[in-house]
Amino acid sequence: MVKPTHALDLISWTNELSDDFDKEFLLFGIEHGFDIVTNVPLPENVRSKNHPSAKPSSPFYKQAHKQILTEIDNRNYIFVNSPPKIISPLGVIPKSDGGVRIIHDCSRPIGSAVNDFAGEFDKQKFQTVDDACKLVSKNFYTSKADLKAAYRSVKISEQSREVNWLTWTFPDGHDYTFIDKNFRLDQN
Repeated sequence: MVKPTHALDLISWTNELSDDFDKEFLLFGIEHGFDIVTNVPLPENVRSKNHPSAKPSSPFYKQAHKQILTEIDNRNYIFVNSPPKIISPLGVIPKSDGGVRIIHDCSRPIGSAVNDFAGEFDKQKFQTVDDACKLVSKNFYTSKADLKAAYRSVKISEQSREVNWLTWTFPDGHDYTFIDKNFRLDQN
């Protein structure tokens, strides 16, 4: 069976899903969490410094710090003292609405980054706006939804949580290490 290459094909694809492996993969991932990393063993104590945009001297620091505090309050970022497997650098990117987006850069450090242990995945091709416009005719409506933080609704595996670490410098100059739980708040 060919997996969908367009978003609108997804419904028909899941209805035709007969491969037990795909069903088991989805069910196992929902119950136990999905893997970000698949290649083991993982390195120990890999640390990357945050990008300049995420340092106290950055013009985006105050807004980013406020978001970090919100993540802590929401129990998404948990203080840890144990040695990490991989600490990826953070970056801060300005948004058009005046806010900022915190990026967990899993591509650094080169050679020991989270992405280096992610294994091989099929590339996905998504439909274009032109493809969607061809489907719209008189009395059809379209909408757009911003799925802010939607990734927090998908649980990740215990092994993958071991590489989901970050460091943040607080205004007092101290660095603190966190694990990004990165899964539903109703889970432990």
